[in-house]
Amino acid sequence: MIKVKELRIGNYVMCALKTDALHTDFIGRIRSIHKDAVNIQSELCTDIFEDEIYPIPLTEELLLKCGFKNKCEGVENWYEKPMPSIGCLIWIKDKGYLTDVSEEILNIRYMHQLQNLHFAITGKELELPVL
Repeated sequence: MIKVKELRIGNYVMCALKTDALHTDFIGRIRSIHKDAVNIQSELCTDIFEDEIYPIPLTEELLLKCGFKNKCEGVENWYEKPMPSIGCLIWIKDKGYLTDVSEEILNIRYMHQLQNLHFAITGKELELPVL
């Protein structure tokens, strides 16, 4: 579950919609944020409550779609993306976290966290294909 206060308009999240007639999981993009719910842009286009919102884990496939490049040197395997003001972000495959070139560990494991970090650093949305 994700707390609504961690989210921004435009974040992608996993939704677990449960009603008496329907139970479905889907990925949606946040259109608006309320006190304890968000409105999701998706085929189902609906309000989703906080206990129905889950993070999308970062994967190699997602990182490549976000502009990261696969780097491999010896036994190390990582993905990096140039970023103004900090040099680049590095995702280390076996550790599953992001770091910057100073090797400060950033506890970023989910798509919405990467989107929020990118916006905080650049002032621009992270360009993503529809997930």
